[in-house]
Amino acid sequence: MEAAEAGAATVTVIVAGEGRLTRRRIVVEAGTSVAEAVGRSGALGEHPELDPAALGYAIYGRAVRPDQAVEEGDRIEVLRPLVHDPKTRRRALAREGRTLGRSARSR
Repeated sequence: MEAAEAGAATVTVIVAGEGRLTRRRIVVEAGTSVAEAVGRSGALGEHPELDPAALGYAIYGRAVRPDQAVEEGDRIEVLRPLVHDPKTRRRALAREGRTLGRSARSR
């Protein structure tokens, strides 16, 4: 099936796991949801360390709901949960006299 056919869309699914990136380009029917497109791509199968129930989705970096319909050319990004809350992590490091990046003294 070509994306040029009525009712079809070519989308890219990107999953970043621990140390590797999976990118799949697939053709789906019109009305396919983001979650369905990710499932059909098979990309999550290459990342068994990811819990599908804890994942989020974005299209070109903007968070979307799993039931949002995809459109031609969409880049669907699978979002992993945060390991640390950034605000809490910065506060903990500040208490230790450290920062998230390089310190001013090491430049």
